[in-house]
Amino acid sequence: MPSTSDRRPTGSILSTIPNPPRHEYEYDRLATVVEQANDAILITDTSGTIQYVNPAFERITGYNRREVIGENPRLLKSGKNEPALYENLWDTITRGKVWKGHLTNKRKNGTLYEVEATISPVCDRDGLVVNYAAVTRDVTQEIELETRMRQAEKMEAVGQLASGMAHDFNNVLTAILGNVGLLWAKLEKQPLTLELVTRALERIERTAQQGASLTRQLLTFNRREVVKLEPLNPNRILTDAEHMLRRLIAANITVDMHLEPKAYTIRGDAGQIEQILMNLVLNARDTMPRGGRLTITTANVELDELYAASHTDACIGPHIMLAVRDTGCGMSGDVLKRIYEPFFTTKPAGKGTGLGLATVYAIVRRLGGHITVVSALGEGAEFKVYLPASAEEIGDTSTRDVDESLTRGTETVLVCEDDTTIRDLECELLERNGYKVLPAEHGKQALKLAHGSMDQIDLLITDVVMPEMNGPALAEKLTAARPDMQVLFVSGYANETIAELAALSNSDQLLPKPFTSRGFLQRVRDVLDTGESRCRNLNA
Repeated sequence: MPSTSDRRPTGSILSTIPNPPRHEYEYDRLATVVEQANDAILITDTSGTIQYVNPAFERITGYNRREVIGENPRLLKSGKNEPALYENLWDTITRGKVWKGHLTNKRKNGTLYEVEATISPVCDRDGLVVNYAAVTRDVTQEIELETRMRQAEKMEAVGQLASGMAHDFNNVLTAILGNVGLLWAKLEKQPLTLELVTRALERIERTAQQGASLTRQLLTFNRREVVKLEPLNPNRILTDAEHMLRRLIAANITVDMHLEPKAYTIRGDAGQIEQILMNLVLNARDTMPRGGRLTITTANVELDELYAASHTDACIGPHIMLAVRDTGCGMSGDVLKRIYEPFFTTKPAGKGTGLGLATVYAIVRRLGGHITVVSALGEGAEFKVYLPASAEEIGDTSTRDVDESLTRGTETVLVCEDDTTIRDLECELLERNGYKVLPAEHGKQALKLAHGSMDQIDLLITDVVMPEMNGPALAEKLTAARPDMQVLFVSGYANETIAELAALSNSDQLLPKPFTSRGFLQRVRDVLDTGESRCRNLNA
């Protein structure tokens, strides 16, 4: 009589397992668990050929078993994951290790969905890898909820920032208007000296840059989820945000910052890193109503196997640690168990959304990081965020030392800008540097000007948001008639507004306002020289 292992059903879960259960009831129980699991389960051989999928896989992906058995899991690839992610995944499991991570996959009908995946090697009795088993959980709805949560938390913080921001902007405007008034007064009474003009212009430029920094921080902090992952210096983000942090806390709280001089580079989104910091600082502030000390620290750390064994969500390797420690009231054990739950708060009704720490946790996990907290009643709290180090180099975006001779040109430029002051500035900068300029106040006027000069126009510079016809629509019409025309968009709107008009939020086609004269001229030259910023299907 054949044994139980000889009577395994063809194409079943048991047929893929190198060490099947010895008894029929064990097989039945295993098969029932796998078949009824809510998570998708997929098993392949060592070459990656699919041997089994459970009903949850069929429900989530839209594929039935007959369509995927014998195929490769790459049929789920969405094109949204970095190639390095797949390289790391395959390298991990072929070394006999378990891989955990986040993937964006594609269903049979073409729609995308988000999963948290665990892929494990399956070994036979001799310890040889004979299969790979992937368990994936569809977290699409959770991510959508997290996005709404983060936006709600941002709006609450923005409301708290408003008064401090208004104070800072009033200072900026006072300095600019005061220096302009000084120049006018001197001009009316006596000729201006070069020394006086130079000092006034330096003060105006310095103050305007402060205002630009405030605007950039506020827009970045309040933008919707337009995420751009890139190599970042965490210290630079903390330093840039320090002024705004001090606006969030009371004067009776002392802030100390201790930053690792040679901090590791990380790969992330600057706005999300800043939001982690903001939420941790706000949480600390609320625990110190009578004042105290807030300490922010960065350090390079190495998480080893021993640490990972006691912290299951941590990854082995080099990390940058961001720690936020306060001397506040601390938290009880019961509170510590729930601090990352959405909408959980110890504050009175109407005083908090309970989204801050849930937001921090979600962002940290999305970036492949890990977070811990140590606290006790009356002893303050310390949060430590660990983010994986990256070997990528941070690009140098400075334009200060650009050779002025490299920003000149003789090309013809069509400038479309509905703000008279900005249009006049752009045109004068271009004309002073040798360009021929055609100025237009709006899209219709630009089309009329271009009608008789289409073959002569080398570059269109246009504002993104304008009445009647926006910049992308204008660019589409003009480049349809002349495909080799270059396009440069200029805008002072937040990234998500631009992205709704055209896919420009991560594009070299966009020059954000405010800009310096040198930065403007250098970008114009870059677009004309490289030809990489042509308008293609902008409204598709």
